[in-house]
Amino acid sequence: RANFELQLSGDDCCVLRIATRDPMKLLRLKALLESPGKLEFRVTLEPAPEQLWKRFQATGERSHEGARWHAVTGDSVPAERTRTDADGRRWMLVTIDDHNITGADLEEIECRPSILQSWVVCFDIKEPRRESMARLTAEEGRYLAIIVNDSIISAPVLNSTLSDRAQIQANFTEDEARALAAILRAGALDMKPVLVSERPTGP
Repeated sequence: RANFELQLSGDDCCVLRIATRDPMKLLRLKALLESPGKLEFRVTLEPAPEQLWKRFQATGERSHEGARWHAVTGDSVPAERTRTDADGRRWMLVTIDDHNITGADLEEIECRPSILQSWVVCFDIKEPRRESMARLTAEEGRYLAIIVNDSIISAPVLNSTLSDRAQIQANFTEDEARALAAILRAGALDMKPVLVSERPTGP
């Protein structure tokens, strides 16, 4: 793990100081920083058919018959709703649809305390995409996977159809809610980071 410090520099630039001597770690961090975050929403397919899981384990092929396996990185997804491979990685199967709801379709993202002594994350869906979001979330009781850079970070249950306004409630702590809101805001940005310069510091 590399320690880092982030400092704003003007309106459109920031300085990131990373404490590491590992050149390979620096290369991986640079590749990550220069990659735009990809945020998308998909409905999970649960329970996942056993034959698709066996095929995925045997071939490594992630896409099957209108569905695709995604790794799960979020702690908010219960283990009993995922499949675990031989390396201990958790996976969920999501449907491949033509709604294509992404971070660019969100606005007014915020987090706030709820009446249940936990925190929730709220956002609006932009007007041109509300019909698509409503179709995507029409089946109550299913789960909506929040996918960032191909990994599922959360999969809350759909308690109602979402159209203009959505609320994610999963017994979040304040820190967890703020972290998820920050991820959603980053995914909603229409931008690609550019590495301007780099230089070593310290002894």
